[in-house]
Amino acid sequence: MCIIECAAFVCLPRTPNGAFEDAQQSTTDKPPRNDVCYRHPPHASRVLLFALPVRFKIAHQHVCQITSHIIFAPSTTMFRSAAVTSLLVASVANAWVIAPPAQRSFATRLDASVGIFYGTCTGSTSEAADLIHQAFGSGVAAEPIDVDGLTDDALAASLKEHDALIVGAPTWNTGAESECSGTGWDKFYYSKLPAMKSELSGKKVAVFGLGDQSSYSEYFCDAAGEIWDVFNGLDCKMLGAWSQDGYEHEDSKSIRGDKFCGLLLDAVNQEDMTEDRVKQWVAQLIDEGILAK
Repeated sequence: MCIIECAAFVCLPRTPNGAFEDAQQSTTDKPPRNDVCYRHPPHASRVLLFALPVRFKIAHQHVCQITSHIIFAPSTTMFRSAAVTSLLVASVANAWVIAPPAQRSFATRLDASVGIFYGTCTGSTSEAADLIHQAFGSGVAAEPIDVDGLTDDALAASLKEHDALIVGAPTWNTGAESECSGTGWDKFYYSKLPAMKSELSGKKVAVFGLGDQSSYSEYFCDAAGEIWDVFNGLDCKMLGAWSQDGYEHEDSKSIRGDKFCGLLLDAVNQEDMTEDRVKQWVAQLIDEGILAK
């Protein structure tokens, strides 16, 4: 807000007996020699303004419209200019109050494009893909795509469209050395995908998988390890390694070092932990830079 200072000087004519009278005077009349000027508190007529002339003019016109409807008694006429000035000061000051900037929303759309692709047999992987999509927030990641709903050419084109990929699969062909998911991924891995190395090299990729720790404890989420190997072999930048803490498996082809290669979920035995794991994993991916171009 700009600072406005004002001061008023009101001239009162002296009567022969020394008293002062409240006679109305024209603004063009010169005061008599024996007029005595009294300085009044800084709320009246003489104003020092730091404002643009255009704004001042608009404010002045606005004040004149207001005061034209006010009837001043003769005894208060000399304060008319003071009243006008006070209103003018308030009007100009109000015009120059700078409103605080609107708070930026943190729910902004980021530069990187994230595609979510999955294969599913019973629907559990589809549900996990939806949770991942929701965890990123509205407008950040693209809607999840079921790879079995696309031709190989259409899937290849979709993978190339995004800056980063999140790919997931269940483990259906338990104990198999390859093609473990039982979904459209299995054929695509070894037919179309190898020819896309030059187009996918350097692309950020994160993997998730679903399995059953109780019934298939030695093969828990093997398909996630297979899909990780395929994309890693294309020189993609692999993200999202996940701790084994809290799981009850015996072995898995998804283990890399002391961690899982990605987010592994058990919708059969640990369904109540799925949502929290997804949220933590997505937060980890963001920290690792999956949204950065």
